[in-house]
Amino acid sequence: MRRGRPYNEQRLQLSACAGVTIELSTFGLGDSTYVRNSGNFTHAIVGEGGNITTEFARAVGYTTKAPLLKGPSTLRNCFTNGSLLTADTGENHRDLGVTPFIDVSDFISNTGVTIHSVATNFNGGTNLVRADSIYFLDEGLKLKGTAPAPIGAFGMDMNYNHAFLAGDPGTPIFGGTGNPNDRIAFSARPDGNIDVWDTFFYGLIGGIVVRDPITGPMRVARNRNNTRQWLFGVTVNGVVMVELPVITNPFPARPPWGPPIR
Repeated sequence: MRRGRPYNEQRLQLSACAGVTIELSTFGLGDSTYVRNSGNFTHAIVGEGGNITTEFARAVGYTTKAPLLKGPSTLRNCFTNGSLLTADTGENHRDLGVTPFIDVSDFISNTGVTIHSVATNFNGGTNLVRADSIYFLDEGLKLKGTAPAPIGAFGMDMNYNHAFLAGDPGTPIFGGTGNPNDRIAFSARPDGNIDVWDTFFYGLIGGIVVRDPITGPMRVARNRNNTRQWLFGVTVNGVVMVELPVITNPFPARPPWGPPIR
């Protein structure tokens, strides 16, 4: 680890005493590594994309709320060969905020597919990974649901005020306090439309039409007073900006059979 000002220090964070062997052929991180942070800056999600040499692309989550084990208490001394003639020493720091990496093969049936984009909501409780489908993951990257992701467009994001936990509806009808109109996500289509999804029921709410298909990143932002939101997307002709209307989320909707949802 090399840190600049004000630290001006170099430090080994993982010594041989940790007993960890790194195989560079499986290290990954190609020419398109996607990183997104939550709106409250406590979480992040990283996805491997582009040209990678590993067999499967991976997604990794991070939270600042978990402990960082560092300093003198992590100092270790050990012998690094069988004859007890060679020794090693160093601090073995452990950041408990890093999730175990999740192979794309763990939740994608077509293991040849790659990651195209990632997204996280305001508090890091819902995370999206877009590959052959859009995968809805919780804070620990456990799969909760999926939605279609047509080939040829990659951008996606969530309502700026989205603070729901994946797998939890979080709205008054279910005993929560959240507004269902905030529990939505946006994903670009190659035909120039933007799909709008419910992130708990994973159902399609509707669509937003833009002139040029969004072929690159897509982001949702708000004004200072949090009274309006805009969607920004990269197209072949430049950046498009769409002022988002208040989108009414119909879920949960009454099913066509059986008793009504209570």
